[in-house]
Amino acid sequence: MLVRFSPTRIGPYAEIIQMNTKPRTPERPLMHRLLILVVLFCMVTVGRAEQSAATPAAKPNVGSLTGRFEYDGEIPMARRLAIPEFRTSKTGERYQLAEDMHYSKLGLQDESLSVGTRHGIKNIFVWIRDKQMPVPPVPSSLESPPIILSFKAGKLSPHAVTWWAPSRPLRLCNDSETVLNLRWDAHRGSPFNLTLPPQHSVVQNVTVGESLPSMVKSDILHWMSPTIILPCEHPYCTVTDEEGRFTLSDVPVGNWEIAVWHERCGWVKTAAWPKGRFKQSIPGSNVDLGTIKLSPQMFQLPDHPNQPHLADHPHLFSNGKPPEKVPVKTSWKIDGDRRRKANIRGEVQEFAGDYRLVLPAGFEYALQLRETNEGFMEFQCRTKITLLGQFAMNQEHQLLLISTQEEGVDDFIWTLNNKGDFVLTHEDHRVGATYQGAILTKSPRLPTDPLKYP
Repeated sequence: MLVRFSPTRIGPYAEIIQMNTKPRTPERPLMHRLLILVVLFCMVTVGRAEQSAATPAAKPNVGSLTGRFEYDGEIPMARRLAIPEFRTSKTGERYQLAEDMHYSKLGLQDESLSVGTRHGIKNIFVWIRDKQMPVPPVPSSLESPPIILSFKAGKLSPHAVTWWAPSRPLRLCNDSETVLNLRWDAHRGSPFNLTLPPQHSVVQNVTVGESLPSMVKSDILHWMSPTIILPCEHPYCTVTDEEGRFTLSDVPVGNWEIAVWHERCGWVKTAAWPKGRFKQSIPGSNVDLGTIKLSPQMFQLPDHPNQPHLADHPHLFSNGKPPEKVPVKTSWKIDGDRRRKANIRGEVQEFAGDYRLVLPAGFEYALQLRETNEGFMEFQCRTKITLLGQFAMNQEHQLLLISTQEEGVDDFIWTLNNKGDFVLTHEDHRVGATYQGAILTKSPRLPTDPLKYP
């Protein structure tokens, strides 16, 4: 329909109306159809994308494992780290270190056991320990940020961490004004011992998975709580959070061996898991283990914070009176009768004999326990272990380290269990490897060389 207007009444608008009322060219209907088709295609594509985002496709042949660890007792009080006021040189001279004096004022605490307000146990390692576990392709380094260990205000954080070793590098950061060394003695991979100047960091590529958690610690600040790390050969590993909860995600369907470990007790052993490891079937869904309550005795340590002192154990002495307080570093080297009284006479021969020492890493050694002329109990090794030294036995059937010829060894405590075996329940040394959980078993037949279990 064409409407004509008088130019005198409409003025300049007459031209606009007249332009819009021109006949359409033959190309315009075709262009409109193409435009409509493009709009419809975009609408269908966007709709499908929104639908797929709203209902993501389930990952085939994978499941998950969850659970929670609970401390079955009163929440333990945090223990303060014992930072020595004096150090002793190799020549016997005593001196003070400015760093020790500085950090002793900060009230640093032992982090080896962390229990939350709801009794959840933090920093329990849970991982799949199975040689048949399939390993997915390693993501590119651009997709995976590094694992960061940072030293600041006298603490190395985080206290416990595990990760898929080939996928992420390890960055060590010294965010303090103190010169620091960090040392890690790997079981399988490449160990390191690095000195970090203040405000300095370095990247270490840890590409080999480890069989057990181990410590990153400092020799310069030997009192510092170490960080426990577990570089794993696959991504199915985790540590519990403040609530004691853990989740292993995207686990392939199958029947796998699950390992549970904590730095205080080694393998976390329960009635259902007598070895701290158990088989678990993972279907294509989540498996919840529920709440696992753990006895406080599993995590119990002697009354001293991080280094032993005979004066803290008056029940060791026949007269019930401990010796005078002496520096922590020399507390085990008490002269004369005071040291001898720590032994319960007559029980040494009961436990003397041949033993098999099995370390957490699987190495096995032949040992002999005998009574020395001084009245102590001494381990002699037929192979390479020289760290055991001389021991005294208390009324609780614990072997307490009295002296050792190895520099950097401050304490080993072996506790007799109900099976008649001695279990290493406490260690304090600068050797690097973690021996806690090692077992001494009486054995009439001993190997002559160290053996590695498969």
